Amino acid sequence: DTEFVIPNWVKDVAKYWYENNIDDDSFIGTLKYLITHEVLIIPETDTKSTSSEIPAWVKNTAGWWADNKINDETFVNALQYLIEVGMIQIKISGSSGGGGY
Repeated sequence: DTEFVIPNWVKDVAKYWYENNIDDDSFIGTLKYLITHEVLIIPETDTKSTSSEIPAWVKNTAGWWADNKINDETFVNALQYLIEVGMIQIKISGSSGGGGY
């Protein structure tokens, strides 16, 4: 079993997003932080979707997590799935990536 350790401030950001106090781009910025700091591990994907709209039910999931109704692992699994299938687009820029040739 892998224990998920998500910084406490991320839960605050999720709650702000759930309550519409911040926009989708701000929440995606938080996801980028988690990915670049290897808190959220996402396999390399070749997604064709260009939609940047996050489904409304994802906000509900973030709200449940922020209110401790679901655990970190459940929240992370939902985010990983959405990124893998291209429903959430995360563009990580920079030349020092973990994936490679």
